[in-house]
Amino acid sequence: MRIILVLIFLSLLPTSALADDLPRLLPEGTHKCKVSKEYKLRECKVIKDGSEYILNFSGQHLLRFIGPIHPADFVAKDKRVFVEATIQDEQPFMCKVKDAAAMKACKEQTVMIELKRKSSTRWVGSVPVKYYWDKYVGEGNERRVEGYVITVETFVVELRVQKKSKKKPAPLKL
Repeated sequence: MRIILVLIFLSLLPTSALADDLPRLLPEGTHKCKVSKEYKLRECKVIKDGSEYILNFSGQHLLRFIGPIHPADFVAKDKRVFVEATIQDEQPFMCKVKDAAAMKACKEQTVMIELKRKSSTRWVGSVPVKYYWDKYVGEGNERRVEGYVITVETFVVELRVQKKSKKKPAPLKL
């Protein structure tokens, strides 16, 4: 009987990551981010859109994506967030297939980014991305595309929160 009551109580709790009372671990604003250890930090943004916060990697990133930020739990004890993102590139580098349906699936893939807080300003995580490759069979003049292969590569993702300056701007001298 107790188990049933607990289950009923749990079913009444908000289950959507869009709930207004969920913790916001990443502050709204412009930050520095990178995808892959080899790339330098570039601008990314956390944007408030209604009741949800969106992470937007645009510009000169290895992968350009956008998606809502979800906390790992409802009380912010677990200092992780997940971003359910879509790739924004018109011709993503990981989509190397001739098959139209496979190309569409590659371009429309959703990626799940996990970020864990390492310090008050640094978040590090990963994002697995599916690569779509043509599958070649045959030798020499008989070589041809016959289907495709999907592989997965995991990239390191880093976000550095840019603290807002508390200094007041110097007055203009006339």
